[in-house]
Amino acid sequence: MKVTEQGVARNGETEIYYEVFDHQGFELNGTVLFINGLGSQLINFRVDWLRKFAEEGFRCIRMDNRDVGLSSKTRGNPPTFALALERMLSGDKSAVNSAYELADMARDCLVVLDQTATKRAHIWGVSMGGMIAQTFAAIYPDRTETLTSVMSTTGNPLVGQPTSVALEALSRNVAGETRKEITNQLVHASQLYSGDSFDLISARMMIEEAYDRCYCPDGMAFQMAAIASSGDRTEMLKAISAPTFVIHGSKDPLINWDGGEATVEAISQSTFVLYEGMGHDLPIELWDAYLENFLDLVKGNT
Repeated sequence: MKVTEQGVARNGETEIYYEVFDHQGFELNGTVLFINGLGSQLINFRVDWLRKFAEEGFRCIRMDNRDVGLSSKTRGNPPTFALALERMLSGDKSAVNSAYELADMARDCLVVLDQTATKRAHIWGVSMGGMIAQTFAAIYPDRTETLTSVMSTTGNPLVGQPTSVALEALSRNVAGETRKEITNQLVHASQLYSGDSFDLISARMMIEEAYDRCYCPDGMAFQMAAIASSGDRTEMLKAISAPTFVIHGSKDPLINWDGGEATVEAISQSTFVLYEGMGHDLPIELWDAYLENFLDLVKGNT
């Protein structure tokens, strides 16, 4: 399956790179916008994954969030990652030097939909991408068909907290100067965040591909500050009217699954599924199950 359209959408001075995959000749059932997590690039949504949606008649759009991949990078010195992380976990928005918030990243998604002539889309977000997706659905209900929030949370510091081991790994600066040193550390962290299923070869391949495409560690600091400065979004989530599916893993060490529970409690038309053994990842063994969740949501079977 090949990219049928690629380009840049502009939100003011910010340029957002995107790629579109068509519905492969099947009857068109709609468009899905996939939104990535902290520091992640659009290639995390693999072509084989997108093909599953295309074969069900869905046009797929994947995008690089600002400060990663081929999208714009924020000028100036990045905020201190450790401070932004601390503020995010505590719910304290004070003293966070944030260049933008999740609402700005949601607008990045909006301009991508505008650029691709997409009136409404199914919004599918992972981790920070889930936070952006939630924010998009709350602010732009007329552009949202359905919402799928995966391994994400509400911003309430009482839920969605990491384990001590995961927090230590997230807080640790990537130390290394060579491609091998840096990617080895990122592979180790990826394995730490995973659940019962971890494919070392695939993880290494994807991390090395991402490094070669664009390695921008400052982007994570800017994005973490955006999360921290957005605070607790629980009240905002209560405004979401789109049918919603919330997915989480029982062994997620980075965002505890009670963050998913809190998301469901805040959104009226929502359904929660907890996958046993799933960590903070999207194991290929669950791809068909995720697709089935999505199709049930679209058909109104949740």
